[in-house]
Amino acid sequence: MSPNPPPPPQVSPDGKFYWDGQRWVPMPAQAAAQPLPVAPSRERYPPSHWLIGGLGIVGVIVFASFCADLGGRSTSSSLPAAATSAGSTPVTTKSAGCSPQPCASAYSLTVRISGLNPTAPAGFFKPEAGNHFVLMRMTMRNDGGQDTKHISPTDFKLRDAAGVSHDITLSDTPGCDFWSPVDLAPGATYRPKPLCFQASGDSNGNLTLLWSPDIFSPTAQIPLQ
Repeated sequence: MSPNPPPPPQVSPDGKFYWDGQRWVPMPAQAAAQPLPVAPSRERYPPSHWLIGGLGIVGVIVFASFCADLGGRSTSSSLPAAATSAGSTPVTTKSAGCSPQPCASAYSLTVRISGLNPTAPAGFFKPEAGNHFVLMRMTMRNDGGQDTKHISPTDFKLRDAAGVSHDITLSDTPGCDFWSPVDLAPGATYRPKPLCFQASGDSNGNLTLLWSPDIFSPTAQIPLQ
């Protein structure tokens, strides 16, 4: 029966020495423990690399948006002029289809102007410097067969001899009474109501009444002189 094998030598934790029973003896060079292989660490990119990558992604998105916008512009530029002008201010047209002048017919309504006074006297409230009061009276008739029409003094503007357009003005000038908007039934006529404006330029110059009976209808021009 063979004797039991000797126990393995006791090795120091760093693997460089072993205990021979009396002292620590250096390990033979060829038996020295080899360093354990170190697992390669995952490469970490510096923050600048992430920044450059993010900017690249943003650049691609911006470029794609630019191309889409350019394509849309090219498409819209090929449309007819009438399509691209949709939603613009209605074209002003000359009054027609009624007599005697000054008058205009539009939107199943006919307006007639009378009693024009381009140099109406001022009351307690004076016009702005360089302006004068213009007073007239209007009569409105609903020529339609079914629809009630809404009319208002704010449907009117005055373009003076200097080419400036003015809204209705509130004044205590005699005969310049304010009236409220009304609904006009088919076939009904609204009795003469005052329209008062301030105007600049020559009081004897050309005056034009601008009438917008509806937001979807063109503005009619009514020459007053």
